[in-house]
Amino acid sequence: GCSALKDIEVTAGGIGFESENGMLYTVGKTEIIKLPAKSTMKEYVAPETVTKIWAQAFAGVTSLETIDLSACTKINSVGFSAFDGCSNATITVPFTSEGRLESGASVSLGSSWKDGVKKVNYQNYTFVELTVSGLKNNQARNGKT
Repeated sequence: GCSALKDIEVTAGGIGFESENGMLYTVGKTEIIKLPAKSTMKEYVAPETVTKIWAQAFAGVTSLETIDLSACTKINSVGFSAFDGCSNATITVPFTSEGRLESGASVSLGSSWKDGVKKVNYQNYTFVELTVSGLKNNQARNGKT
């Protein structure tokens, strides 16, 4: 409800939190907590350390034009309405439209996580599932076990 808030600053030694360019993170920048709606930031590039984006983390930040999450290859969760109202933003994500990373891991995508954004650039990966049949445990094949 802090509709006029422009940035968040955590002083050195802040327990559990840190900030950079007005963005609030958990220590180690593993989780994005909040960028205030009145931020004037136009471009945001997430550090590769990010594994989670909290619900409504970017909600209402209309100044953003680009949000690049492509380095976040270990992301596992994007909260509900995380980018709600980022009407001028194009988001680049490290996962497919089904929420799968190149490693095959799934990303938990909260409801309406991308509502209101201009565009989402997804990654395209081809996943192959192999099924092996007819072999028994410790069966020799070509003289090898």
